[in-house]
Amino acid sequence: MKKNRHFFASAFTGRGHLSFWTDHFQELKRLYLLQGNTPGKHSLVLRSLGLALTDRGYSVNYYHRAEDHLMVEGLTVPSLGFGVMSGNHPYAVQKFFPAHLEIVIVELPGSAVPNNMSTIYERVLKIVKSAREVYYSGSRTSSKAVEQWDANFWIEEFKEKPSCLRHYFAGSVTGGLNLPGDFFECCKKRYLIKGSLGSGVSVMRDILVEALSRSYTVEAYHSIIEPSDLVVLFIPEIRLAIINGTCCYNELSLLSGDTVWYLGKGVLVPTFSGTSYENIKLKLAAAGRELDKYYKQLEKGELYLTAEEISAIISRIIRETAG
Repeated sequence: MKKNRHFFASAFTGRGHLSFWTDHFQELKRLYLLQGNTPGKHSLVLRSLGLALTDRGYSVNYYHRAEDHLMVEGLTVPSLGFGVMSGNHPYAVQKFFPAHLEIVIVELPGSAVPNNMSTIYERVLKIVKSAREVYYSGSRTSSKAVEQWDANFWIEEFKEKPSCLRHYFAGSVTGGLNLPGDFFECCKKRYLIKGSLGSGVSVMRDILVEALSRSYTVEAYHSIIEPSDLVVLFIPEIRLAIINGTCCYNELSLLSGDTVWYLGKGVLVPTFSGTSYENIKLKLAAAGRELDKYYKQLEKGELYLTAEEISAIISRIIRETAG
């Protein structure tokens, strides 16, 4: 049985609230939208449905909320061509769906809780954007030696295969600066890029271009601080990960077999471990606290779902999709 995966398709970033859900809509024929009740109850239904599908032998992709990394905003089952999404996701509210996708509404017991999400979004995004300003003021390197880096060293293991590129975010403000970890367990090889602040950005782009030119399927994990920066590139077929350690994410513990490459040797530029890095971490932690406080208040009240109600929703979706 294939392993379930966990992703962030949406994030509060230094360039606004962004989502890569459009990438994942393309592989679906039908999307169920959960309406009513609270985001927390949506997450409960999604996790319960995922467990039921896993018990039946299906691989499930879980997508965690940008607002709370412990809650799920959606799931997909590519082998069955369907997904389920929380109806309060911005794409659902704006009906931002491709024409081919069949939309099915699932009403949960209990009215939707009124919320002032636009207000909290503005406050959180203001904090994250200020973190991005610190990132760019932290002597982000533009060394010619780094810009002209030859990515061939990293791509010797690539071969000719049909290509595909999937975009995700590497964590959320509520989850801190954690790297996506579920695929690290099955990596055969990891390359870690280290150096001055931002020095790995051009290298990661070169690697991505070269990998796609060799027709590999690539999972690209973007920074929430600067979403154009790539934190991780993962090639599932050969179980190879390239991790950019220069864009303010937490240090990764080295494993046996890891290859570490230091960029900009001899170039006297500060690393990201100093004041700028700590300032960025503090700002993102503040954004996370804002969201945590808001969602705790939102989930208060008497809107409960019984086991029977959850079971009825799960039974309906499985009956209509998995037979």
